[in-house]
Amino acid sequence: MPSVLFVCTGNICRSAFAERLAVRLASELPAGHPARRWTFSSAGIAGLEGWTMCPEMEAELVARGGSAEGFTAHHLTATMARSADLSLALEPVHRAYILEEWPALVRRTWLLGQAARVAPALAG
Repeated sequence: MPSVLFVCTGNICRSAFAERLAVRLASELPAGHPARRWTFSSAGIAGLEGWTMCPEMEAELVARGGSAEGFTAHHLTATMARSADLSLALEPVHRAYILEEWPALVRRTWLLGQAARVAPALAG
């Protein structure tokens, strides 16, 4: 089952939001769509371990049909980074951190914006 890891700084705003929104969007795909089986997670390069999602991002997530229920922030670990099939960094500094720590992950670590630009071409 493919796994996607979203990475930002503290894992209480952007990557947390991206994880939970991706879960909601994937759940709305037609039955049998391959992305319904994907797993989504998130972490921060300076993750605020155990914190909940910031209230402003939680409100935006709820407004978009998602839920922050049960979410807790995580600090990015080697195990998390290496086990993800695709890591989507929210800023260049986050991608640079991942690649400095784990250079072998270069082919599966992208900026979220880069992935968004190429995704339509991959979809066919």
